[in-house]
Amino acid sequence: MQLCDKDMCTGCGACYNMCPIDAVDMKPDHQGFLYPDIDNFQCNNCGMCRRICPVLHPDHGNFVDPICYAAMAEDGIRIKSSSGGLFYLFASAILRNGGVVCGAAFKNPYTVEHICITEQDDLPKLQKSKYVQSNVGNIYRDIKIYLESGQKVLFSGCPCQVAGLNAYLIKTFENLYTVDLLCHGVPSQMMLRDYLDEKFGLENVKSIDFRDKSMGWGDSPRRLAIFLRNGDKCAVNLDEFQYGEAFLINLSLRQSCYSCDFCNFPRQGDLSIGDFWSIQRFDVNLFDDKGTSLIFVNNDKGAELLRKEQSRLKALTVVPRHYTAGNRISAEWKIHKARNRFLSLYPSLMFTKAVNYSLKEHYDIGIAGGWCHFNYGDEIAHYALYRVVESMGYSALMLQWPSDSSWEPLCYPPMFRENPYPDYAVSESFSKKSDLRMLNGQCDIFITGPGQYHNPVISHAISDMPLLNFVNNNRLKIAYCASWGHDPMMATEHDKANFSYYLQQFDAFSVRETCAKEYASQELSVEAEWVLDPVFICDPKILHNLADKAVNNLPESPFIFSYMLDNSSQNDKILRYYEEKFKLPLKVAAHDSYRKELNLPWSIEPLTDFMIEDWLAYFRHSEWIVTDSFHGMCMAILFQKPFIVIVRKAGGVSRYYSLLNPLGLNHRIVDGEHVHYDDKRLFEPIDYVPVSDILNRELRRSLKWLETVLAKKPVTKAYSLHTILDQRIEGLERNINNRIDNINEKYNQMYEDMRNLNRDEIDRIDNINEKYNQMFEDKRNLNRDEIDRIIQSGINEMNEYNIQLEQKINNLYNSCSYRLGRLLTWLPRKIRGGNRCIIEHGIKYTFVYFCKKVRNKLSP
Repeated sequence: MQLCDKDMCTGCGACYNMCPIDAVDMKPDHQGFLYPDIDNFQCNNCGMCRRICPVLHPDHGNFVDPICYAAMAEDGIRIKSSSGGLFYLFASAILRNGGVVCGAAFKNPYTVEHICITEQDDLPKLQKSKYVQSNVGNIYRDIKIYLESGQKVLFSGCPCQVAGLNAYLIKTFENLYTVDLLCHGVPSQMMLRDYLDEKFGLENVKSIDFRDKSMGWGDSPRRLAIFLRNGDKCAVNLDEFQYGEAFLINLSLRQSCYSCDFCNFPRQGDLSIGDFWSIQRFDVNLFDDKGTSLIFVNNDKGAELLRKEQSRLKALTVVPRHYTAGNRISAEWKIHKARNRFLSLYPSLMFTKAVNYSLKEHYDIGIAGGWCHFNYGDEIAHYALYRVVESMGYSALMLQWPSDSSWEPLCYPPMFRENPYPDYAVSESFSKKSDLRMLNGQCDIFITGPGQYHNPVISHAISDMPLLNFVNNNRLKIAYCASWGHDPMMATEHDKANFSYYLQQFDAFSVRETCAKEYASQELSVEAEWVLDPVFICDPKILHNLADKAVNNLPESPFIFSYMLDNSSQNDKILRYYEEKFKLPLKVAAHDSYRKELNLPWSIEPLTDFMIEDWLAYFRHSEWIVTDSFHGMCMAILFQKPFIVIVRKAGGVSRYYSLLNPLGLNHRIVDGEHVHYDDKRLFEPIDYVPVSDILNRELRRSLKWLETVLAKKPVTKAYSLHTILDQRIEGLERNINNRIDNINEKYNQMYEDMRNLNRDEIDRIDNINEKYNQMFEDKRNLNRDEIDRIIQSGINEMNEYNIQLEQKINNLYNSCSYRLGRLLTWLPRKIRGGNRCIIEHGIKYTFVYFCKKVRNKLSP
């Protein structure tokens, strides 16, 4: 049996109460909100639960435009109530006449449930606001028994609960009175319990008062008081407690609360009551800081109930609807922008930490690397790393490199058909490298991801972000599965020295190639660990789920899949050979098969519009795999396919052997330069049982390494001269850039002034021309001498204008603003020139050239 959508379900409990065979249970979800759970084995499909669901079959029979009142009970009643004391008056009237009152009561400090009372002495249990969703349990069944016995019943609850009761009862009872609350929305009881446990320990909490009036009632402050068993009272403003803050800003509410028709008009109860927030803004006579209630009279029964208790009210005044601006009286409710992230963190993180991280945009880990670059392998490996650290309970942020880098940064991974990262998991854009330092306030740990991003050429292209030289020394720096692409690193002595310095600042360093361990130790003085690529240590379901989303049609018959980085004709020849060898059709993807169209020097038509989801699906469904890609080889092993790897020394081979040697699969490699296509070992089936055993052992070791280094406490390192100079240079660059911006602003203003000046002069010239044209028209019959005189007069006037204009331009060039601008831009121009000379000719040449220039300047 299918009830309403989960996002619409209010948890009213009508279906639970209605089921005649108790096949419906109310169970908490991941965040503690109650939802109906149907036992399909016990269910007889009678359909009663669905027929009475108030979400599927709403009843809006009350007044569309009810009268609005502001009301106050006597002071003695209000001091014991959350607002104006109206509920106390209505409940007392029912109890005096032998009736039953039903409302929400604390079972313990963190559990709220609906109960029925018949004694006046029990009424305080139902008074006061509870900012948490109450569990109605079987209360609707109990109420029906009271009603059928002829007793009057007053039911108080959230609008959805009133709707649930009315739906359950099916028919109208004249002896039932309902009061719905002006509901803000509800967090779950699990959230309240977790918060109290984190802050005080559940065993130490005696009771809680969400609306402590010891400092008054008005909008600010709303006070929360927690009473401890040792006699202490902890009272603060509601928004100063993470639980109260999350409630007030709509961070922790039930999903249905953000679009709840029961909060709209017509209302569900005979009466609607709540705090009349901000009433003092409209009428100070209705505010005495002891509590004012807002009442909507929704039908004739509600009007009768109010009329009978009117004499016991201190004040009752009809007010316009716009006075209620401080209350929620509409279906739609603004969702806090951080809610999705909060739900992703809680309950994996403690409630207070989840709230703080969400609101302050704080993260445990920042991941830097090629997660948003056009590369199938890099993108899937970084996504795997993201999922791994998230599964360990860490919150991760994917970091973008600065926009002034050689490689243009993207705010999404372009090779995925659907962005797998939630919006909150992607950092903002940074205009320049110095802006990256603000990430120190957002992240506690920084990880450089897998791939060749420690190759100096690639590192420089993304502003050397993988060196983490923007990270403060009190933050943890980790490299997972780093690679410089070649063995040894292809770098200048300057790059090698620079890399050595920054990589020594890492707290833990791991590499993708086994030979890189020795190189890192001997050449860079960095101790490194060899680990598996992240695609091996993430949950395999992640890759399969992505493959399930493929839209590129898979062949129905068996096929060979080839993913090739090298689009050479030699590889085309090799692929054709294996196609003929296996007698299977060949499907080929190039490194840029994500494009809609491709023009490659192949006799084979490559796949196009081919995204990572399709890429994974083709690996999973192929019979054989031929590739020259490291991650193509990884996918073949993960999906346990027979494969052949084509390698060339020019592209680096150590990464292939680093993985295949431990697995005993190095015979699957073909040398693309000295080809032996027909080595029979290439075509032998692979026994993946021992391969899986080795992989699982290495997987556990790699995961253990990552878990251990992530749990490290960062050791604050002393600032070296290198670091100090870096920061000073960044400071100078900021100052220079600011000055340049100021100069540009002045230049723009001067240019605009010049344009305005020129426009005035143009108008003047137009007037002169118009005058001359008119004179010529008037005097065209004059003799030639007179015409020459007029022309000479015009020439003289134009010459005078040219002299004046030249003087204005000279004044501009001699102005202090212009000379100051030239002076301030002298240093940046020299720095840029020197930097360009170093890049093109080296430091030695630059220094000699600089000395020569200085000597020429100083020589007489």
